[in-house]
Amino acid sequence: ETVSTQSTGGYAHHMKLLRRCHARELGQDRAHRRLRRLVCKHQSSSLTMADCLIQSPHGQPVRALDVDSSEGRYLLSGGADSTVAAYDLYPTGDRAGLGEPLFTLNKQSDAPGQCSHGFSVTAVQWYAVDTGVFFTGGMDHKVKVWDTNALVTIADFDTGSKVHALAAPSNPCCSHSLLAAGLDEPTVRLADPRSKTCVQKLIGHRTAVRAVCWSPRSEFLLASGCSEGTVLFWDVRHTQAPVSHLDQFSAESAASRVQEFPPEKPHRRGTRAALAHNGCVTSLKFSSDGLSLVSAGADNRVRRWDVYKCTNMLVNYRGTINKSRSSYGMCLSNDGQVLYHLCGDGVQMFDCLTGMKAGELKGHFGDVMSCCYSATREVVAQSASAMIKSANVMVKSASVMETQPLSWWSRVCRSS
Repeated sequence: ETVSTQSTGGYAHHMKLLRRCHARELGQDRAHRRLRRLVCKHQSSSLTMADCLIQSPHGQPVRALDVDSSEGRYLLSGGADSTVAAYDLYPTGDRAGLGEPLFTLNKQSDAPGQCSHGFSVTAVQWYAVDTGVFFTGGMDHKVKVWDTNALVTIADFDTGSKVHALAAPSNPCCSHSLLAAGLDEPTVRLADPRSKTCVQKLIGHRTAVRAVCWSPRSEFLLASGCSEGTVLFWDVRHTQAPVSHLDQFSAESAASRVQEFPPEKPHRRGTRAALAHNGCVTSLKFSSDGLSLVSAGADNRVRRWDVYKCTNMLVNYRGTINKSRSSYGMCLSNDGQVLYHLCGDGVQMFDCLTGMKAGELKGHFGDVMSCCYSATREVVAQSASAMIKSANVMVKSASVMETQPLSWWSRVCRSS
């Protein structure tokens, strides 16, 4: 009897340890969550305004920003005055401390191939491999591929509609270089810079597409969001219909409801699409590991989604305000701990896993329209007053391992 009591106690202690280990893997352990809160608080409290003053050549609001992922040094900006400029965040030699643009492209250039967009530039992005190529999209229905050294256009795609969002693969090891453009119509256009042709249309939305984002984990997985509030997942190898969609009220896998969006009848009467937001989807961001997706909408909500299950993770980001009805930049830190969300003339910082507000960056005189996070631990934000400011960040990381069941998304990764 004594032996059986000891064995029962040992079994209970062993199960308790297993439960605690499993809770820590899922990020539910209190000590682990306390550590994350301390790291997030330290990161937000160490933010300071950078010494480098960036002299913006834009005469009208700045619409888009991007920092290269290869070096984390060069900043690219696009403005409503159709101007595109690049800056060195760490100038050396004679240019140290000046913050002047390395080059500026505008629509008044007479040189062949150097003319920028005819109207507002809505999206800019560096090539993931190096800074020798960058991409721009604008309201003149154009998506352009640029040679950074020669400052000439390599490829020019006419999408037939205004470009609201543009996404290039963020993984340098990606086997393709397809550009995804969100248009002012219910389609996503895929363009191939290698063949210089538009290769495919993704039909499934009902209204204009405002946000697009490639997954860093699966090179063929694309997320798109429209002004109606729907978010769709696409496998670009099979474009007849979306792979899945997101529902803010869904507590089960949405993979079984893929046929709700047939490509031959994308606007059927009497059907209601599952909505991720009760308003326009203004921004989409995958985490660095590709396991989760963060979306922002005009309903003043920021939601975090489980990409495996296509379910709402019910993280409450309190105090988020989104007055924008157009696409705008929202960014995550490289370790996925901190979410930077735009709110009026400031940038709010949240713990991405818990939703706890860690602080707010102030300094602009107008509404901030975009921000980006670089690999060199620096946050760069822009506002409607054509000002560009940066803040230095001291980052300490803590990793979280998550275990998820297999689903449609894991099958896409395996087949790729």
